[in-house]
Amino acid sequence: MKRLMICLLVLGTLGCGSDADKATAEYDKAKQFYQRGDREAAIVCLDRAIELDPSLTNAYYARGYAYFENRDYAKAIADYTSLIQLEPDHLKAYTMRATVYTELAQYDKTIADCNKMIELNPGSVQAYDMRAAAYTELGQYDKAIADYAETIRLNPTNPLVHHNRATMFAEIGEYEKAVADYSEAIRLDSTYDLAYFGRAMLYQEQGHQEQAEADFSETIRLNPKAAEAYYCRGLIYREKDETEKAEADFKKSRELGFDP
Repeated sequence: MKRLMICLLVLGTLGCGSDADKATAEYDKAKQFYQRGDREAAIVCLDRAIELDPSLTNAYYARGYAYFENRDYAKAIADYTSLIQLEPDHLKAYTMRATVYTELAQYDKTIADCNKMIELNPGSVQAYDMRAAAYTELGQYDKAIADYAETIRLNPTNPLVHHNRATMFAEIGEYEKAVADYSEAIRLDSTYDLAYFGRAMLYQEQGHQEQAEADFSETIRLNPKAAEAYYCRGLIYREKDETEKAEADFKKSRELGFDP
């Protein structure tokens, strides 16, 4: 009888497994649910995983991401914060929490997390780019320009960053530098309609109407729904006394919903 009891206890122990093993099993189930597009079921499994093993960092990250996709930002922040408390150098946790703070327009907190990202990885293009965008929203254009410059140094072939820095230069009246950045964005991506439009606006502002007209026309060719480009080109046609062309562009801009 005693031998039977010992055998049953051994079998029971083998069958149950540790809480850490059970937590890992729940985490694996959550991944399967997530891959099938069932975030809610995944969250339930991750809840169980964290309850079983409160130190399972992957579960906090995964649940935080699921909450982020559900736009449940407070819970996402809570999970990324818990993860950072468990693993203070977890770069991805800072990255995602900064992303959530950006969605909430809490730009000072975005900047703080980006600072930590840069401390952990000084070559993080994403950190400089996110921080530049946050500085832009706060109207701190000089700091945004500095961060975009570092982003470009680290990754010089991204046309979007050149476009964004051009926009900052335009905001502070550095038109030549803005035109140069828009031109570089176009060189890197000849289909980048927003870069043509931004450069056209600067040309128009500076009185370079022929160059502005050419860029507005290219914007429209690349994006036939660019309503404001039609309107701005119409203004140029009107100044040239090309009334028929001007009216056609004004009509098209109105049809596309532009209201100057």
